[in-house]
Amino acid sequence: MEDRSWIQKERMSIEYVKGVETFIKFAITNSMVIDGKIRCPCEKCNNCLFQLIRDAIDHIISFGFLQNYTHWHYHGELVMPSQSGQVGPSHALKTRRLGRKQKFKVEVNKHGQPIGEKAQKFSSFIGKLARNPQVTPLTYHTWKELPQTYKDDVWNRVKEKFEGPGVKVTWVMKEHAKLWRCWRCNLRKLYKKHKALESCMKHCKVTIPEDQWRCLIQHFETTKSKEQSEKNKANRAMLKFPHNTGTKSFARLRAEKVAEGTPEPSRAEVFIMTRTSKKGNCQNQATGEAIAQINEAMSQLPEGIRDDPAPTDILSRVIGPDKYGQVHTYGMGVKPSEFFDEAPSRSELMVQNAVLREQLDDLHNKVDQVEANQAEKIRQLEASSKKVNELQVQINLLMDMIKNEEASGN
Repeated sequence: MEDRSWIQKERMSIEYVKGVETFIKFAITNSMVIDGKIRCPCEKCNNCLFQLIRDAIDHIISFGFLQNYTHWHYHGELVMPSQSGQVGPSHALKTRRLGRKQKFKVEVNKHGQPIGEKAQKFSSFIGKLARNPQVTPLTYHTWKELPQTYKDDVWNRVKEKFEGPGVKVTWVMKEHAKLWRCWRCNLRKLYKKHKALESCMKHCKVTIPEDQWRCLIQHFETTKSKEQSEKNKANRAMLKFPHNTGTKSFARLRAEKVAEGTPEPSRAEVFIMTRTSKKGNCQNQATGEAIAQINEAMSQLPEGIRDDPAPTDILSRVIGPDKYGQVHTYGMGVKPSEFFDEAPSRSELMVQNAVLREQLDDLHNKVDQVEANQAEKIRQLEASSKKVNELQVQINLLMDMIKNEEASGN
């Protein structure tokens, strides 16, 4: 790392100005630039606010650069494994004791989900990374905001400790994002309970830098964040069928049943297993009623017929269809296309819609043309009918003249 002693220099000195220029180049190259804005590391913004690059330069010159911000992790500088040495205060000791060339072997199922005895350790290690403020800073408020450099670092750390032919980066990123959001949710609960910053830092089991706490609390106090929190709380309250598996995934539960020598359980059977306690009790009345309906439907299955996953299987008929992109009782990482006919994506639907609109417009044009032709034929028929009537009148006049002449001749 280059010399950053310029941060302590006088703000109008040549060293300081050149240092600011170096920092700005680094930030533009390595961090997320949103609408021409970067996180401002001045004493006033404290890396919590985004400023236009020119305004960030003015702030750093006017208010000064954060004195202790010598490792620019908010701007894409990674914490190297050799520097960090651990995954936060609650680091995974058993993974640390491994040598550099030693790795845990992770087994995955056909859907890419971890199973076996190392699956829990695998997820736990990802959770430790999600709670490490140096690996996944809390100054970014959405997973999309988090720069790719941090995500790449998470994947590299995972590969250092675990290996397996089916371990996929997509599953690791989804798991990490989920656990990071859960961690932020827990910190929100801690803040609601203690309110004061000092109290939050005292009662938090993970050491989080004060500047990250301040940035996080500032975000919690925004109207948008409060509204989203209330919306999430309401959605959670609407959950009808909570499971009781704890940290054990549905994938591990299925794998254990297969290892016992039984066929892979159906979706309905997994639903019952994950919603019933050891004493056979359900968590709420809705779950009990659903399980009763499932048992009734399963008892009516013909002998030898399996309740394979399908949009019309027993579980779907009882609790309703799967949410878009999800498959009930299979957990994260499983796509509906692996079981059902693949539903078209939104872009494909838009293309189909455009084609149908074009065909509909074409049909409308043809109908208009037919109607116009029909109207023209009607006009021609009306004109012909008028001529026939005129001829008939002339014929009648002529007949009358002939009759008159014959009468006068007689």
